[in-house]
Amino acid sequence: MVDPVLKRRGRLALVVVVVLLLLSSPLWLRTVSFFDVRRVEVIGARYLDAETIVANLHLDAGHSIYRPLGALKAKVFGVAGVEAVEIERHLPATLRIAIVERTPVALVPAQDGMIALDSEARPLPYDPARVSLDLPVVATTDKALTDAISLVRGLDASMYTEVIGARRNEDGNILLEFHGQSVVLGSTPSIGDILKVTAVRRHLAETGAVYDLLDARFEGSVVARRPQV
Repeated sequence: MVDPVLKRRGRLALVVVVVLLLLSSPLWLRTVSFFDVRRVEVIGARYLDAETIVANLHLDAGHSIYRPLGALKAKVFGVAGVEAVEIERHLPATLRIAIVERTPVALVPAQDGMIALDSEARPLPYDPARVSLDLPVVATTDKALTDAISLVRGLDASMYTEVIGARRNEDGNILLEFHGQSVVLGSTPSIGDILKVTAVRRHLAETGAVYDLLDARFEGSVVARRPQV
């Protein structure tokens, strides 16, 4: 008579062997239709269309989840607007794609409408008609303009939501435009420049002072100009 304990141990050992074979034999498993991709999940797609990500994979019929992931990652990374990507297998037949999108910071006018730009002034394939892009408008694809807007975005989110546009003035300096007000910065503004503008705007708001322009081109100070009557 077979010892029940030995019998259970034998079954457990068999299960362990099967699991080890499944985990260590991807070449063999690629031929098993049970592991053919039947579902693709996309995580992190806010501005991009998840269907576009999946379509760019060009998965053929019978594509096993045990095929190397490097080629698929390269295809996803090749989609404009994708900054980083990771792909995981989830048994038995699911690929989970997690992406990080480039952050849009501004819009620039184009012949067919508005184009979103990242902090490097690179065009992004985000459709303003499909996703809400309430962003400042820059006059041109000038990296200095998107740099300045990105600094504002990172240092003072409240101020960033109030910026309606950015352009260069006749002297080549950067002009941030607000509703009824503007801020003049140097041609390459620093973190310190934005911080002092933030402090002055907050102080003027608290005191109820009226102004239409802040000039932050001076070392250690910001000049406020009253509206001309």
